[in-house]
Amino acid sequence: MIIGVGFGIGVGVVVETLLHSSVFTVGVAALITLCLAVVFGGGFIGQGLMFYNETAVSAILVVALPNGGTGAERLFDALVGGGIALLFSVLLFPAEPVALLRTALDSALAALSGTLTHLDGVIDQPGREPFDASWTTAEGDTLNAGLADVAEARATARQVIRAAPRRRAARPAIEGLERQATQITVLTGAVLNLARTTTAAVRSGEDLPEGLHAAIGDLAEGLSALASHDTAAASRAATRAVGRMVGQHTASPTGTPLIALLSLGCARDLKHLVALSNSVDGPADQAGREAEPTTARRLPAPKSR
Repeated sequence: MIIGVGFGIGVGVVVETLLHSSVFTVGVAALITLCLAVVFGGGFIGQGLMFYNETAVSAILVVALPNGGTGAERLFDALVGGGIALLFSVLLFPAEPVALLRTALDSALAALSGTLTHLDGVIDQPGREPFDASWTTAEGDTLNAGLADVAEARATARQVIRAAPRRRAARPAIEGLERQATQITVLTGAVLNLARTTTAAVRSGEDLPEGLHAAIGDLAEGLSALASHDTAAASRAATRAVGRMVGQHTASPTGTPLIALLSLGCARDLKHLVALSNSVDGPADQAGREAEPTTARRLPAPKSR
């Protein structure tokens, strides 16, 4: 933002000097500034729309308010304000990247658990048609919004550990949490495929694999437990779900092997996610979570955090 403001002030001063202040000059300044910002706004300074917005707004203000101070005065004000913001947000009170990313991951896990709970209800009462045909579309929007929040949290966490000296010790924990985020993305796609396929089978009256209802309940329970950081309970639930579905893709009636395979894939993805969670708990505690209990990796039955 500081670079964008300075860049916009410089362009605005040049345009205002050459063309003087007018409505036409405002448009010219905005056009030139945005074009130059697109050309030069790459890498670190071009993240998001902040750089481009600040360049255009600063240039417009210089041209539209020619008596509001010289370009040097405006630049000095921008440097003072930006410097104070950097002092507080980067040096003194930087964001906690581990907590930020964990919150986004927990929210995504809770949303996945909710989708499977809904699917469990669809299977439990197929004859009463208790669901709308488009419920999986709405759930997909919810899950994808959660993944977008995870992606934003990942970008913020990476930026914090790169810029804030106090948070660089959190790098190993962030790397582990990013591996979890990747696995959650894979699991989200598997859960949506399972929900769509199972819903279609229920609506068409097809037979479902034996144990599917219980397996989906186990998956929902395991995801909910993992969102609460109870990795021991999540591991037990995932193991039960795998045990219920192993062999069902060959023993199931015609039309249902795909559902059995999808549910088995979800259960195995959950087991992998639990293993990743166990592997990252130790570094995460050392890197920035304050007053946390001992990790699930060291205790056979950890309490929910």
